[in-house]
Amino acid sequence: SARRQRKVAAHENGDGDDGGDAVRDFSALHQAYRHLTVEGGAGHQRNPKHVVQLMLPAPEGFELQQRRAEEQEQQLQGEEEGDLQSFKARLLAVIADFGDKGFPASLLRRRYSQVWRGSDFPAPADFGITRKSVGLLEMLRLVAGDAVRIETFPDGRQPLIYA
Repeated sequence: SARRQRKVAAHENGDGDDGGDAVRDFSALHQAYRHLTVEGGAGHQRNPKHVVQLMLPAPEGFELQQRRAEEQEQQLQGEEEGDLQSFKARLLAVIADFGDKGFPASLLRRRYSQVWRGSDFPAPADFGITRKSVGLLEMLRLVAGDAVRIETFPDGRQPLIYA
């Protein structure tokens, strides 16, 4: 009969009376939609390891070094980018993070570029040094010897730079 065919077709297409399954499915779909649209998709569970903000204490003397670097930077605000004093102030700002441990010389060029975005580490020629074979440490001693101290080691460890 036609009535039985409609009932079988409705059941096969999912339009039939499924009882509570349809209500549960719709409720789950509605909750998911509300979670994404109204609540912004943010859950309520939290991992405490990812929420706690940990901070390391500043090394001893860091505030003094930071203050010196800030004072020098303030004095140089009106001067040109390639100026010697500006370079010294920027150099101190880069290496001051390492405090008494010293800054590894091999990381200086990369760290300088990271801290001072858009500014490349200057070449010796930028300071009037015309010799071609001037290394990084020699350039620092010539240009910023009054602002930084360089420690080298006879056993081949990498040199450290101190503010």
